Amino acid sequence: PLTPDSIKDITPLTLAEAERGHILATLKATHGRIKGKGGAAELLRLNPSTLYSRMRKLNISPPRP
Repeated sequence: PLTPDSIKDITPLTLAEAERGHILATLKATHGRIKGKGGAAELLRLNPSTLYSRMRKLNISPPRP
């Protein structure tokens, strides 16, 4: 459980860092698939173009086939 003493040892992530990590983890889980059934966009409940846009903003390169 979190206690006041344990919270001070946690380095908080920025929202962008958290989003970047979540997208990268989802891409890893989908073996780099972004669009289509079982792709990262579907799992994240995003339109594929929105996911591509966020990836560009967060400097995440699309995986190579």
